[in-house]
Amino acid sequence: MNDEKRILTVPLFDSLLLVVRNSRLIVRNVGFTLIAVLALTFLLPKKYTAVTTLLPPADEDKLGMTNMLSEVAIPGINLGAKASSADLLFEMLNSRSVNERVLLQTFAVKKDSLQLFRALGFSSLDRALLKMPKRVHFLLSKKGLITISAEMPTRQLAADVANAYVEALDQVNQEKAVSRARNSRIYIESQLAQTLDKLTDATRKLANFQQQNQAVSLEDQTKSAIERAGELKGQIIAKEVELGVLRQSMKAANPVVEKLQRELSELQRLYHEVQFGNGSENKDYALPFAHVPELGIQLAGLVREVKIQETVYALLTQQYY
Repeated sequence: MNDEKRILTVPLFDSLLLVVRNSRLIVRNVGFTLIAVLALTFLLPKKYTAVTTLLPPADEDKLGMTNMLSEVAIPGINLGAKASSADLLFEMLNSRSVNERVLLQTFAVKKDSLQLFRALGFSSLDRALLKMPKRVHFLLSKKGLITISAEMPTRQLAADVANAYVEALDQVNQEKAVSRARNSRIYIESQLAQTLDKLTDATRKLANFQQQNQAVSLEDQTKSAIERAGELKGQIIAKEVELGVLRQSMKAANPVVEKLQRELSELQRLYHEVQFGNGSENKDYALPFAHVPELGIQLAGLVREVKIQETVYALLTQQYY
């Protein structure tokens, strides 16, 4: 038993002896490591991150037509939700307008007051615009929350920059809203005048045709399909007007513009089906115009044109007034 205990304790004794003999080397290495860590701690620049979260306001359709069209029941089509204000604000936050406004703003840095791009050591504004994505990050959550995180040399500067982005976003958004409203009103006013002329002309032509061809009439089913097609075409034209307004202030790649373009394509697809048929069993709605009696084709076209212009005029009038 004693021999066995002696065999077990020998390795431990040897290990302790090895540690004692090399204690100076161990202490020296540990000391060098601590010194290196402390040196890096003091030499590396400190970075502080401030985070702020935005809850965008409830979605509001600036043009108004998206809301109007979404309330119109159209069999076989779903126009989807209105454009998200969170998407608009997030894109605006990444824009040059907002970033440039923040970079040119003056901040208190130590005992000086400097424009942000100079305080961060950038040689020019353009250089700062390229590098800022490494210092400031934006995140849009699935719930529509926008998070702004700013990484700066001091706590105060990080907080100030994060808040500056919120203020700049609000300012740019208000400026663009005023500009959009002004441009929209001018554009819609011109479209309204054109539509009124077209409606007057279409109504006159229909009245003249009915006076000259009193014997020609449309079956109720055919007339219903034609009027519905006219309403659908009117909604397509109104959607095109809305798209034209948005394109004045947004790029083609803007998510809102792309969404409206998809909605317009879907409306056009359904309109094509109404005219030419698609094998649908809902004949009360999807009646191909190829089945309209030949004598009533001209009358059908006139009725449809009147309905188109009536629909467009009604939608534009609601928006303008």
